[in-house]
Amino acid sequence: MRNIPILTKIARKLPCGRGGFTLAELIVAATVTIIVMVISGSIIFTSTSVLSKSAQNDLHKNITETILEFVSERLMYAVAIEEGLLGSGNAALDAAAGTGAVIRVMDGGAGAAKGRLYYRRPLDTGSLVDVYGPDFYHGYQISVTCKIDNPKPGSAGKATLNTTVSVYAGSPQKLAYESSAKKPLLNYTGPSKVIGNSSKFIVVNYKE
Repeated sequence: MRNIPILTKIARKLPCGRGGFTLAELIVAATVTIIVMVISGSIIFTSTSVLSKSAQNDLHKNITETILEFVSERLMYAVAIEEGLLGSGNAALDAAAGTGAVIRVMDGGAGAAKGRLYYRRPLDTGSLVDVYGPDFYHGYQISVTCKIDNPKPGSAGKATLNTTVSVYAGSPQKLAYESSAKKPLLNYTGPSKVIGNSSKFIVVNYKE
């Protein structure tokens, strides 16, 4: 009798006419496929959310740091810094505004956009200008607070300026990012005070 190869023997033992998968095999395969798709989708969604959150944080930081530099770099050369509402009867403030620079975070009145930085150069008698324009803010709003601290009596040194810029997002507005900078006030001789974080004007007289 001729020897039959082992593979041929095994093949002959398999049932004939089996041309596809059983229902149970299809159910198992479909279940595994669904599980893999759900896990993959979850990973992609999580990764996208993390990237989106990171992009938002970078945007908030950029807005904050840009405005912080703009304000603090101008205030650090001030001889005098006053705060109030122009045209409200404060003669000293109005007079200072005639020669000094004017900074204001608008409250949305008089056609100005709320929560944006406006500025007017020294000796300029025109309207305040939106420093960075609407596209810069991406719908967010800001506030600016400045704290001036004089050195203790009898001690050497100059007054210091602590400027804080906050970015608010959402509706209602909630704090999204905040940053501060401390700089010396090179020419300031006035009293210690806290200014800003309101819709009032900040008038700065320079000496560079």
